[in-house]
Amino acid sequence: MLLTKIKYFSTRILMNPNRHLATSLMKGLDVLNVIARHPTGVSIQDATRLLTIPRTSILRILVTLQCYGLVEKAGKTYRTTEQFADWTSHEMHSTLKRRFRSVLKAVSQEMKETAILGILEGSKIRHIDFVEWDHAVRIDPAPTRRHPLETTAMGKLVLSQRPDLSETIKNAKTLKEIEHARKTGIAWNRQEYEAGVFAVATWAASPSGITPMISVSWPIFRYSEAKALEAVKIIRKNLSKDPHPGSNWTFTTGKSTTHGLETSET
Repeated sequence: MLLTKIKYFSTRILMNPNRHLATSLMKGLDVLNVIARHPTGVSIQDATRLLTIPRTSILRILVTLQCYGLVEKAGKTYRTTEQFADWTSHEMHSTLKRRFRSVLKAVSQEMKETAILGILEGSKIRHIDFVEWDHAVRIDPAPTRRHPLETTAMGKLVLSQRPDLSETIKNAKTLKEIEHARKTGIAWNRQEYEAGVFAVATWAASPSGITPMISVSWPIFRYSEAKALEAVKIIRKNLSKDPHPGSNWTFTTGKSTTHGLETSET
């Protein structure tokens, strides 16, 4: 019975495709397509001239694409990001692994703990690579499963860039941590996801919903706040050696520029 209904609905879609189109998505793809075909960038005026879409709609689409991490503003023009290139790659995980493997090794060696590379996959975090240190007790990076957003360090980073994913969160402490992550680019997991496990995470490139992240994890008996802050410094130091655009970035709050290492949420 269910199969019959699915076949019936699929047939109706094929017979009346226009009734089932997400027109707002089509417009967004049109804008992205125009920008992708102009590597030097496209102004709002150019986009309005090239597309039959109102200027106000184009502006909203551009802001959304910026939030997602596919487009960035450069002066008066918009262009695709390096994350866009990764996003469209058939071997995205392999590309990211090659790019950040040396960073993971260096961080793990300096901290003598597990360093993990992760990305947003759907509405959860996927650990796509890791380097472990040779301790008798080690943190399992669990690469075969996806991890929740609210209770993981990487997840809080993502939530700081994706208001659509965080709008249902009511817990005041979690919201405070997400805001801290938005301002500093650092997020923490203090036994929220798994008892006895701590982690700190930061961005591997310019923050966005699709930017990869790097974290360091500890069992409770080897963890300290000082070690966590040192881990962030070491991650960013090694990322600064990365020749890819956006790897060496800072956060601007008000009139001062900060790497977010001054404070941490408790």
